[in-house]
Amino acid sequence: EQICNLLIRQATEYLGPEEIFKGELDEALTKIKFALNVLEKFKEDFEDKRTNLKEYFKDRDVVPWEFASGLVFPRYNCFIDRVRQLQDLIETSIEFNRLEKIEI
Repeated sequence: EQICNLLIRQATEYLGPEEIFKGELDEALTKIKFALNVLEKFKEDFEDKRTNLKEYFKDRDVVPWEFASGLVFPRYNCFIDRVRQLQDLIETSIEFNRLEKIEI
């Protein structure tokens, strides 16, 4: 949970919520996609390590992780959902800007 909180804090600082709408939307979208990739990769790696724990300790008995992912990731999942919503918002804004430039 502490690592999740650290990643949330780092992603928030990287995205710069105060600055995200002040700059170019394309640049903001690039930063958002990068942050999402990092956040999702961490969760994928967590699940991979959890699933393949026996592979890392072949010479001894391994006690599997029995705690539910829901106990570790609730805040993290909510944060990822908010970043995805932000991505959708920026993508929609970019599309509207493109439509605004089209002349009929």
